[in-house]
Amino acid sequence: KISDATGGLPILKTKAASTDTVDYGEVKDTGNRTDSLSSNLKLAIAGDSVSSTAMDLSSADHDVTVDGVTVSTDESRLYGSSLRFISDETHRLTVEHADMAFGTGDFCVEFWVYNLKDKNYNAYVSTRETANNTEAGWVIASNTSGYLYVHSNNALAGEYASNIKLPLNTWCHVAYTRASGKHRLFLNGVAAANASTISRNYTEDKLCIGDNGYSQDEPINAYMQDIRVYKGAAKYTTNFTPPNR
Repeated sequence: KISDATGGLPILKTKAASTDTVDYGEVKDTGNRTDSLSSNLKLAIAGDSVSSTAMDLSSADHDVTVDGVTVSTDESRLYGSSLRFISDETHRLTVEHADMAFGTGDFCVEFWVYNLKDKNYNAYVSTRETANNTEAGWVIASNTSGYLYVHSNNALAGEYASNIKLPLNTWCHVAYTRASGKHRLFLNGVAAANASTISRNYTEDKLCIGDNGYSQDEPINAYMQDIRVYKGAAKYTTNFTPPNR
C-alpha cells in the first residue's frame, strides 16, 4: 500500500477505492503527488494519456513523440490504466532534449513494467543511438531469460544471468541510478548484487521508451507506467520499498 512505501510512489495523487479504506494507488485522485526532487525531475509520464503535449507532467513539460502506443485499461498497477507497447508493431515514445543527456553526473530512471514476453534484448528505456561500441548512451533491457541489465558497451549493473530477474505477467518497479559514479539497478526496491563504477559520459539526448533509439528491432511486448527521469539526483542508493498491494 502507498503508506508503507519508501520509494516508487505514484506521480499522480491517488486514493482508496470506494470499496476499500486503504490506498493502493489504483484510483486516481486530483493533481500530482508532491516530489521532494521536483527540481531534478526532467520527465514524468504517468500512463493515463498519449497526448504528445500533455504526457510529461514534470515542470520541464517536454513534448513526447508517440508512435503507436495506446492507453489501456487491461492491466495497470496504478490509476486503472497504463501504456500498451506491442512488439510486432511500431510502438515507442521518444523525447529528444538536452535534459536526457546526463553527462557524468548523478541521475535516476525509474518505471513500472508488466512484461508479457521474454526475448533477446527487450529495450525498456534507452538513449543508445548506435548498435555497437558506444559509451555515450545506455539501455535498460532484459534477455530471453528475463534477466535485467544496463548496457553501455559494458554491463554496468545487473548481468545477463544475474540475481535480478523480471517475471512475466507481474507488475514490477525498475530503477537505474548513478550516484558519485556508481551504477545501480533495482528491481522492486532491491539492488542487483553487482554494480560498477565504470566511467561513462552520457551525451546522447534522445530517450526512447519501449525500444532502442537507433532502429526499431528491440521492442517490448509490455505495459508500462510512471516513467520518470531525474537529472542531478540519484534518488536511490540503498534498497527501498515500492508500493505493494
